[in-house]
Amino acid sequence: MKDKFRYVIFGLVFVFLVFALFFSKYSELTFIYHSYLFALILLSIFIVFAMWQILSNGKVNKETFNTVVWLPIIAFLILIFTSQVRYDSIEETYRIIAPLSLFLVMINVIRNESDRKLSVYLLLGEGFIFTLYNYLVFYFSPLSDMSLLTSNWGYQNTFAAFLVLIIQISLGVYFDEKRRTIKMFLSILPMFFIFVLFLTVSRGGYIAFFVSIIAFLILNSREEIIKSIKEFIPVLIGAFSLIVFGAPREIILANLGKSIVLVNYIGGAQDQSLGMRVYMVQVAAKIFLEKPLFGYGLGSFRFTYAVHNIKDISGRIDPHSLFFKLLSETGIVPTISYFAFSLYYLLKSFSNAKNIKLSSFYYKGLLAGVIGMFFHMCIDVDVYPVMFVILMICLGILVESEFVEMRISKRIILSLISVILIVLVFTNLVPKTIGGGSGQFYLKLHNQ
Repeated sequence: MKDKFRYVIFGLVFVFLVFALFFSKYSELTFIYHSYLFALILLSIFIVFAMWQILSNGKVNKETFNTVVWLPIIAFLILIFTSQVRYDSIEETYRIIAPLSLFLVMINVIRNESDRKLSVYLLLGEGFIFTLYNYLVFYFSPLSDMSLLTSNWGYQNTFAAFLVLIIQISLGVYFDEKRRTIKMFLSILPMFFIFVLFLTVSRGGYIAFFVSIIAFLILNSREEIIKSIKEFIPVLIGAFSLIVFGAPREIILANLGKSIVLVNYIGGAQDQSLGMRVYMVQVAAKIFLEKPLFGYGLGSFRFTYAVHNIKDISGRIDPHSLFFKLLSETGIVPTISYFAFSLYYLLKSFSNAKNIKLSSFYYKGLLAGVIGMFFHMCIDVDVYPVMFVILMICLGILVESEFVEMRISKRIILSLISVILIVLVFTNLVPKTIGGGSGQFYLKLHNQ
């Protein structure tokens, strides 16, 4: 009975994911609100998981105590106390680091291949419902012929990154299926997802999809690639037919126009959108060089940018890259800790996918999708709290299930939970007690 309780935790995780998918939107106030709300929910799930783990005397995944998992948590918590914009740092630490608790939950509740498949199917099912909902809203909108499909998130590029993940998962599940009738039904999913991706008119999404395809091809043997291509041709034909007969003419023209602009930009022509992104990266690099070790603190870019900016640029003040955001705000130490964690498990999963134990197409599809999505997070403004939630759930699913006896005293674990709760209370009270705030930081920086 105690072992079955982990399915309750499964339920909590995926019910929360539904909430996160449908209630996220492009708004700075919503980002702040969701950073705190999601962290509260995630850490509540983590405490339920920890208590279950203690009471069941169960084994733990050996990756639970891997140093690479705890380094970013420690680095970002320390960064709160060194930050010059502490209120912003607390909020963004909740946004980026709290989802790591989901990673720890997922690697411990997934005990076998059936659990892993269940997680992938739940992720695919929720992704399909969310995508279908957004397509229907777009289809019945009176402005659908003139607008892009941005989703209820309000930003088509981030939605496109999510679609890259779901497309690859659906392809992996489709390739794995042996029963002809079910396989025909499953082929509809990637057709539909590719069609919706086209409606976003997201250059970054298309590039991320291409990256995920390259990753998927590398993961497979020559025989598997030939098999996959043969089975992918009907999907591609179906997706192309949906685009030709189902996409508004303006969307098709917009895709052609954006593609031409990208080619011309590579050839040396000017483009405001692409030029702005390059300029933001240059500013981020300059800010990083000022404080290369720990930076000014998470959330500080809008203040440091205001001092270093020399161009009149309208739009979001953001490096348009998770990598350059962390590098310019937190310095090299926290940035390395976060990317070392992410890349370590991506590379380890890459090795597992080559291993006969985890060589299923659904696993390779999930991995290829995560690579594509994570790549997009490094080239665009994917700072939605929900994106970090999705990333950690996926990384947790990818980790191999190798369990060991828990040798840590229950008292130590309970003490650790108590420390977490104390830190939570403290970091919620800190913004109210700090004198000066972010405004004084800006004035101090401007006068240097």
